Amino acid sequence: MDTGLSVALPSAGTYHIYGNIACNIHYTSGTFPFIKLKLYNSTDAADVTNSGRLGAYTGSSTGTYQAASMNITVTVTGSKTIKLYAARVFDGTTDTQSIVSDSNAKTVLGFYRVG
Repeated sequence: MDTGLSVALPSAGTYHIYGNIACNIHYTSGTFPFIKLKLYNSTDAADVTNSGRLGAYTGSSTGTYQAASMNITVTVTGSKTIKLYAARVFDGTTDTQSIVSDSNAKTVLGFYRVG
């Protein structure tokens, strides 16, 4: 799922992409869902290598709210749009997940050039 967060890398070079992603997951039946995060290069239609992260995991049906950090260095050959994707992994029948930005935690995605 495309979270709607992205960064636009302006030109060829090496960049550090950083993020703080607030994840909320809840289930009422089944076992132990989790949220997987990754960066996706939508310009080239390809996953960003080694960008997979665990966003949230819960063993409680009352739910879990946690923030995951993401710090990835990428080298690109030209301007690229990099998106944050999230996927729910779950074998149950009823659950909810969300990537949130509220008074508890802000979800942010940014970058700076390093080379």
